[in-house]
Amino acid sequence: MADKPSVRWYYSGQVIPRLPLISLDIPRAAISSSFGFSYEIEGRIQNSLITATVALFERAEPLDLRNSVTSVIQGPVDLAGLVTGAGLDVHLETARAESGEWQVFDGYIPALKVEGTVELPMPLVVSALSDVQAQIMLADFRQAMRFPVQTGFFCYRVADAAMQAFKSSESMSDHDAWVRMRAALRVERSAIDRMKPHADWARHGKPGVITDPERLMLFRTAKAIIERYLEYLSSGRHALGETVPSIA
Repeated sequence: MADKPSVRWYYSGQVIPRLPLISLDIPRAAISSSFGFSYEIEGRIQNSLITATVALFERAEPLDLRNSVTSVIQGPVDLAGLVTGAGLDVHLETARAESGEWQVFDGYIPALKVEGTVELPMPLVVSALSDVQAQIMLADFRQAMRFPVQTGFFCYRVADAAMQAFKSSESMSDHDAWVRMRAALRVERSAIDRMKPHADWARHGKPGVITDPERLMLFRTAKAIIERYLEYLSSGRHALGETVPSIA
């Protein structure tokens, strides 16, 4: 690690939910991120409010740095959750550089963000309320957005849950269900194969890295599968027609 940081960032955020109130020190630690940059971090969580100083030694993409810092702070917070019996998440809300530059993290995935009020078509709402597999898929997509390093795992689970919905019996093989799902929703096998490597290391409990462009690919593919599955449900479970372009 270099002797002098290229920039210092000052992060603030909170532990969600705010109860139980968590207070702990984040001791100074040298981090060599699997994203390819290194930094030192130290800080404090007081009554579930987070402040942390990050001394960055190489150039880093802002969202990659935020994701790495979140994962580092999440470790001791998960320990607090183990002790208290509460599921706790780290949400970093702002970062300020020594130069005065600000970053605000609003919880949106920038490339997926929709401005204004969203009106949900009632058939899709009914499908989300009534179909167990749709609920699993939507929950996994939520987790993919909340936990950046695990995005590949949860996005692939979206596809996996869609596959399970096309099993006509307990004895049907996964292979046959994948074939039925891909045909009904017009999803090419190449799209599923492209997602799988980003899920395998996380599924087996191995450390790994995922970049923002890779996350965007996963989000777009998983989102398209969910939208097509909900359309399939609202149509009375009729396969999508050939006028719908394939997800390749």
